[in-house]
Amino acid sequence: MATKLTKLRIAAYSLVLIIALAALVVSSCTREAQAPADSRAAALDWTRHGIMNQDQWTVDVTGAAGSGSGSAEWPGGGMEGRIYAVHLDYTASVSSTTDMTLTVGSPAMTVFVKSDNVTDTWLYPSVQHTGSSGSAVSGAYLAMPATGSLTAQVGQSSTGTLTVTVLWGE
Repeated sequence: MATKLTKLRIAAYSLVLIIALAALVVSSCTREAQAPADSRAAALDWTRHGIMNQDQWTVDVTGAAGSGSGSAEWPGGGMEGRIYAVHLDYTASVSSTTDMTLTVGSPAMTVFVKSDNVTDTWLYPSVQHTGSSGSAVSGAYLAMPATGSLTAQVGQSSTGTLTVTVLWGE
């Protein structure tokens, strides 16, 4: 009789444990589903933890093929950190002679120049370390440090748009 009662107690405790675990799982799923939908945080998981920021803006380009131009400043105001990656997304209407320059800060520092390009692409700007004498250290690079507002300038293009996405962080 004692062993039968012990087996029932073990079964009851196991059932309670299973129910508690199920409730915990349902509770955590419900909390995640009810979390506010921040478009920046939803885009990339690491942005939820303050490690990385993602900002996007569009440059409107107007003009005839080969002479169209446009410029747009990042609407975020200013950034302070490192630029890890930049995505360029061209509309089909821009010409293959399109030049794009991304600058940051004042006085402006050139992040990169992409000439005669209309292919959507990811770019990873970096700077080379320098030694105490100012000479480049071979093979030593890091993500580009930047402070200020980002500006995208487009030239030698035709009417269309360029969407610029920048991943940056501390």
